[in-house]
Amino acid sequence: MCPHFEILFSQLKGLSGDDLNAEIKKYISLLELEPKENSASSTLSGGMKRKLAAGVALCGGSKVSCDHLKL
Repeated sequence: MCPHFEILFSQLKGLSGDDLNAEIKKYISLLELEPKENSASSTLSGGMKRKLAAGVALCGGSKVSCDHLKL
């Protein structure tokens, strides 16, 4: 993960270090994004970008309504 993104993400989500890495790995696995784990988001398909956005929204124990997502 880009160090600048990690700092921003950790401040927004209240996670850092091992907790942050564990949370990210959890959603990468849950959303079946492992094949694209090291890919830039700009190279992802539309569906993969939606999965990524859902994972980012859910990280850190966020309360998110997922009425239209099929996880």
